[in-house]
Amino acid sequence: MISQAQKMALLPKLTGRRCLCTDCGRLFNSPGGFEGHRIGNIAKGTRHCLDDNELQKRGYEPNDGGFWRIPMPDKGQIVG
Repeated sequence: MISQAQKMALLPKLTGRRCLCTDCGRLFNSPGGFEGHRIGNIAKGTRHCLDDNELQKRGYEPNDGGFWRIPMPDKGQIVG
């Protein structure tokens, strides 16, 4: 059986603002992306992680390093 320390050693190094979800194991490029992948109500016990299909429907995509991110808007696109 692999130990928790061994599992952690296999993960990419988390630098800057990168995050690891300990529930689903996904890596995120920023805290905003990380926070956005958890939905539901904590008090009602409905809080859960979005699956890959749900993430993609919301505009998330994994980068080359395997970190999920929300793409930056095009320069001409109005955000708001």
